[in-house]
Amino acid sequence: MNTRQMEVFVNIVRFGNFSNAAKKMYLSQPAVSSNIDMLEKELDCRLFIRQGRKASLTEKGQVFYEHCLKVMALTEEILEQLGNDTVITGTVSVTASFVPGLYLLPDYINEFSKRNKGVKYTTSVKNSRDAYEGVLNRLYDIGLTGIVPKNDALVQKRIFTDEMVFITPKIEPYINWPETIEFSQVKDAPYIMRSWGSDTLAIAEKALAKKGISVNDLNIFAEYDSGEAVVQSVAKGIGVSIISKICISDNPNVLAFNLEGIEMKRDFFAIIQNNDFIPPRIQQFFEFLPEV
Repeated sequence: MNTRQMEVFVNIVRFGNFSNAAKKMYLSQPAVSSNIDMLEKELDCRLFIRQGRKASLTEKGQVFYEHCLKVMALTEEILEQLGNDTVITGTVSVTASFVPGLYLLPDYINEFSKRNKGVKYTTSVKNSRDAYEGVLNRLYDIGLTGIVPKNDALVQKRIFTDEMVFITPKIEPYINWPETIEFSQVKDAPYIMRSWGSDTLAIAEKALAKKGISVNDLNIFAEYDSGEAVVQSVAKGIGVSIISKICISDNPNVLAFNLEGIEMKRDFFAIIQNNDFIPPRIQQFFEFLPEV
């Protein structure tokens, strides 16, 4: 057994199947399968349940996964401490919900990379709940999300605050409206909603409920699991929506309005596992992220 085999094993868990792990590691699928076969033979147990293309951990596989994370983290710490103290290397896996994944993370990676050219990154954009659970279940090193239930297993810090706005296409009658509008003016317009599990939807629901308004009072026309798809659909005149203001800052075909008496602020957080086995590159990336 060696750390390379452990790395193959961990990547299968993180990316869901053998094929995706092979692509991420630039290996052939037979090479990935061979590494797992050798591990299972040496450990004398099955690590995965294979169902079609999906690979799920067995009970013993889950135990092995926890130990692999610790061994890999300690190995990297040893190499970095005994090597060049000023250079960090390796890969940071980041999962993020839509807004931080598209509008914050690229800038964070760009700035961190200027100082740490030996670090590589894998990223995955999901809805807020899946991003949170991905870090909680140790599938990713760091998460950027709006959903952060209190959990002692994670360390969190607020990295960005934004407001949500009601958006419309830049056409009549909207182009003649003031910056603040009444809900009654838009309740019958075709509404494009974010899918369930989205923090955008959760915050909009909560804010509207304070004024006695239900999401069901909207004329829901379509539901998207992508915030960018929402913005593009509104820009093309398909409907209206509620979304973070940062998402439309550079879009000339979308108008933003405040709803009278309805305030929709939202915070975004960085989260990381709360344990003693965080590799230096991951800890440094987390510490590099802003705190507001």
